Amino acid sequence: MEGPDSDAMGPASSPPDQPVETAPPARPRLWPVFLVVVFGIPVAVAITILIMGVTAVALDGWPAHLDRTYLDHVSNLPSIAVASVAGFEIGLAVVAVVPALLSPEPWYHRLGLVGFKGYGKTLPLFMLGTFAINNVFSVILPRFVGSPGEYLSPFIQTITDSTPFQQGVLILTATVVAGFVEEIVFRGYIQRRLLARWPVWLAIGATSVLFALAHMSLSYAAYILPLGIWLGLVAWRTGSTWCSIACHLFNNLMAIVVLYAGAMTGLGAKSILKMEAALAVAAVPIAIWAAVMLFRKPVAG
Repeated sequence: MEGPDSDAMGPASSPPDQPVETAPPARPRLWPVFLVVVFGIPVAVAITILIMGVTAVALDGWPAHLDRTYLDHVSNLPSIAVASVAGFEIGLAVVAVVPALLSPEPWYHRLGLVGFKGYGKTLPLFMLGTFAINNVFSVILPRFVGSPGEYLSPFIQTITDSTPFQQGVLILTATVVAGFVEEIVFRGYIQRRLLARWPVWLAIGATSVLFALAHMSLSYAAYILPLGIWLGLVAWRTGSTWCSIACHLFNNLMAIVVLYAGAMTGLGAKSILKMEAALAVAAVPIAIWAAVMLFRKPVAG
């Protein structure tokens, strides 16, 4: 006796209550981050040198002799200082945007340029807290790592020697451009990918160290590190690089205002640091309030 026709029994099907297994989401690769870290700063420096060279030729013409005398001459021109700041930020932007455009996900999402629902009302507090925290550490750290006056003095001299147009370009570059570019590189491209693979403390810590070292001065890096950690926490908790961009931009703007006021009134780097110390006294409660509000809400998903 023949058995029943298997086709007549109909196709086999899973019980309706059996969950369908789905593959876990692919973990992002880390090697692009390491490429950005290894080649990012050299590329930014190369673009900076190129822009400085073009600016020097535009101002003084092609040099008859490329010697030390000529290099000393052009390095003291305010326009060259402005070009160096702008060139470095342009180089960093290339380092972040090009890999983001090659990513399978939208470039703006890859860089964390997404909404920050639920944090709109507290963002101004985070911005104030950024400047407050920066001022607090500017008072504490000189006792351990020395004064940042050597780093600030050339910047103050550039402001003093520049024309109003050059000052405007320098301020725009050091606030808006630097705040945007450095955040999409460090908190956007690097930190977001590290957070997908590493523990939070390690991802934010490693990104903050790289951010500090990118300022090209080991002594000044100690002052930048606390700022980098705070900006990393803001970007992580809010889930958006826009928030850390706003905080970074506001901090740089306030710092420029203090430096500009000091330079225009003839104050030196030490006097400006004393001015920041006075601001730090009032900044302590603001810094604490901002930190508490940042951690009151859950991490944005």
